[in-house]
This record gives sequence, structure tokens and C-alpha cells, in this order.
Amino acid sequence: MSHLPTVGGEWKSTYVCPGRAAPSWAPLEIKYYIRDSLEVLRFIVGDVRVANHMKWAPEKVWNHNGERLYSELWSGDWWWRMQVCSIIMHLLTSGNIKRSTE
Repeated sequence: MSHLPTVGGEWKSTYVCPGRAAPSWAPLEIKYYIRDSLEVLRFIVGDVRVANHMKWAPEKVWNHNGERLYSELWSGDWWWRMQVCSIIMHLLTSGNIKRSTE
């Protein structure tokens, strides 16, 4: 563990016990290593070397034939629904914008 990089948070070890339902060949406890995911995220977001490669908003991408491309998480419908539609619903339900009653 001392040879692993510590950027993005310190590595910590912990154990999991499979329990009584585990097969007889399973070990009584399994050691694994974890890092604080928020610290890792802070490190990645703060790294200027990757800043130009990050996407912070969804995009719809088409090829030269006008066909929709789905190649990255940010180009798919899920991110669009989660980020864009959630913001619109929040604005509509928060009272921050006025709705026309006409």
C-alpha cells in the first residue's frame, strides 16, 4: 500500500465478513482498500491538466447524416433528463419564475 499514490485521498483498509450464507470455501473475512470518493473527486476536478476534457452539461450530438450519437455519458438521454429537466422542474415548482395564466 505504501507504493500507491496518495493524491486524491489516503488509502484505508477495511474488512467485510461474508456471513453464514456464504459458501464453505469463502474466507471468514475479506480485506479491501478504499479512498474517500469526495476527496478523489476534488482532486480530479482541481487538476488543471484535465480541465479541458471535462463536461459539465449534457449535449446532444449528431453525425453528418443527422443521426443522434450516443458515445459518452454527457451525450445520452439520462444526463439530459437528470440535469436539464430537473432544473426546469425546479424552476417551475420553486416560484422563481412566473407562469402565464392566459
